[in-house]
Amino acid sequence: MYGFLDSLITIGYVIQKEYLNVLKIGGKIPQSFELGFAVRNDEPVLLGILEKALENIDENKRQAITNKWVNIKYENGFDYSLFWKIVIVFGLLFLFFGYRYSVVHRYNLQIKKNLEVIDKYVLFLHTDKKGIIIDVSEALCELSGYKKHELIGKSEKMLRHSDMSFCQSKECLSKITKNQAGEGELKNIKKDGATYWVYAQISPTFSQNGEVIGYSSFQTDITDKKRIEEISHTDQLTQIFNRLYLDRSLKIELSRVRRYKDNFFSIILMDIDFFKDINDSYGHTVGDSILKDIVRLVKDNIRESDVFGRWGGEEFLIICPNTTKEDTLLLAEKIRQKIQDYKFGLDITCTMSFGVAKYETSDDEDSIFLRVDKALYIAKNTGRNRVSSL
Repeated sequence: MYGFLDSLITIGYVIQKEYLNVLKIGGKIPQSFELGFAVRNDEPVLLGILEKALENIDENKRQAITNKWVNIKYENGFDYSLFWKIVIVFGLLFLFFGYRYSVVHRYNLQIKKNLEVIDKYVLFLHTDKKGIIIDVSEALCELSGYKKHELIGKSEKMLRHSDMSFCQSKECLSKITKNQAGEGELKNIKKDGATYWVYAQISPTFSQNGEVIGYSSFQTDITDKKRIEEISHTDQLTQIFNRLYLDRSLKIELSRVRRYKDNFFSIILMDIDFFKDINDSYGHTVGDSILKDIVRLVKDNIRESDVFGRWGGEEFLIICPNTTKEDTLLLAEKIRQKIQDYKFGLDITCTMSFGVAKYETSDDEDSIFLRVDKALYIAKNTGRNRVSSL
């Protein structure tokens, strides 16, 4: 905003002289001038004389007269106050943005450091929707024995053990198919063929449109835990489940059939005939070899869903989920025949007796085992090498 305060005559002169068309005369002040001179338009002779007189006034006198009567003083100089204001504003802006940059830079360094820690110590895998590996942590590469470039662009199936699905847990698989996060234990295979176990938390990743575009998996190495579990429920001689695991599996199966009324199961208890005589005649080394051969024969003739283990000594137990009594009798007879026909070392002939029992609605773990034990007792006391049921 710019204003000018003076007499009407002076203002008119300044407007005309300086071409200040933006100025408008807006008021009057109570001030009078003792000297003043004006010429009528119809007196050109007088006007010419005055203009000639004015032309003879040199520029210095003209500027002196102007400065006397016009209250405007022109000075050529540098406005340091404005300069310092600008400097201060830009200085503050520089400090502000410099501080913001230092904060962001510090956070970026911290994020980078955290990502390096994650990459080095956290088992992480990121795939697209088809299971093709997009990113993998250095920690997982070290565990699996692969380099990053060997995994990126390949299917995640190359890490998964052949007897494992994408997610072994049914609950985990159900959640993933519903585009929810799931978790479960996975058995994987290293580059050198060794196996390792991980506990995986698998989450779908989404696009901006809400569509599933891949999966992210954070994993924990539980190989040692699984080995301890395996030792705790594995028979060291035959490498099948021990009695502790069979007890737990029987309880789980009972809980399942009680929850789902249309489910059922049967069990087989079998015992090697005259096994003590074999040990006494040929020694425990031969006896142990026969136990291992029998385990192999049984495993070759049961389903993957069946739970097979050593009950104790020369006794073995098979839990057969969703198997009728009739089908279980057929399975027991098939195994009995295989063992009878098998030629053990030193041309030893070995037979087994079998007891079979099917779950009844009133059963608990004690009652169903009591029945199968009685059935085995009947087979033992009616000639051996036979199958009996109750």
